[in-house]
Amino acid sequence: MGNSPLSEWRVTQAMKIFGPNSRLSGTHHWWWQRLSAISLIPLSLWFVFSILSQLNSNYADVIKWVSSAPVTLLLILFFCAVFYHAKLGLEVIAEDYIHNPSILALSKALIKTTVILGALVSVIAIIKISFFTS
Repeated sequence: MGNSPLSEWRVTQAMKIFGPNSRLSGTHHWWWQRLSAISLIPLSLWFVFSILSQLNSNYADVIKWVSSAPVTLLLILFFCAVFYHAKLGLEVIAEDYIHNPSILALSKALIKTTVILGALVSVIAIIKISFFTS
């Protein structure tokens, strides 16, 4: 009975669910996507209203605004959350539509690289404006 097809199927299913590479990654991914979305609600509202409030400002006023510590911190949090949420969503799309494991791995690597570069460029630009622009 230990070698029956049913018991092999159960072992296979258990390994898929609790195997060394699973870490229940689907649930983990799902939670992080929801948490990033929830964090983006207030950050996005703040960002939109802040940008709208700066529409009639001149360059110097916008630089002064970005240079204030709370705004700098909120901008960095906003862009990091946006890029992280985008990464999570793009990975799900890739997993759903790319069935070749090699192409999927390449796609995920490109997604991760692009998102990290986008976040880094955003954070560096904000820091440069905040600390190195007069």
